[in-house]
Amino acid sequence: MLPPLYNNIDTEITEKPDPCYGDRMIKKRYVMILGLIVVILLGLVVLRYMVDAAAINDFKINIKQVNVTHIGLTSCDIIVTVNCTNPTTYDLPIAYATFNVYVADSYVGNSGVSAFTIPKKSSAEQQVSLTVLYTNLAHAVLEALLNNNYTINITGEAHGYVLYGLFTTTVPFTISTTHS
Repeated sequence: MLPPLYNNIDTEITEKPDPCYGDRMIKKRYVMILGLIVVILLGLVVLRYMVDAAAINDFKINIKQVNVTHIGLTSCDIIVTVNCTNPTTYDLPIAYATFNVYVADSYVGNSGVSAFTIPKKSSAEQQVSLTVLYTNLAHAVLEALLNNNYTINITGEAHGYVLYGLFTTTVPFTISTTHS
């Protein structure tokens, strides 16, 4: 029994349920599920981008062959066969590559290759032709080309497609070989 002071207080509390409470909980649950799906999809996109970028960073370039195909009075033509190796388990789409060519440490020109794909765990060869004008060459470079004894250096950038071809990423490269 309650003390006399509290006898007039209604001890029974009645509260009406909120008719919208259930709808709000369902909406919150949908928003949480939708947010989780968005986070998972974004995670998969970032993961795919990282895998593609890593594949482009892992590819190797080397000079397979250098041929002086024509020696003229004012210029000579050089064809460089470049071997691109893809050691990854993904096909590697290259958008394009641009590079500068040096013979005997002297700049002789620039060139590039257009889009090509290197299949997974394989190689692809690209032939690059370059016309070297004698007026741009130092005498030592000209002698090296004519005597068929020189070092060729190629520095440039390869631009590869990532994230299903939506973006490109750039990888710098430097390759060198001695031709004699």
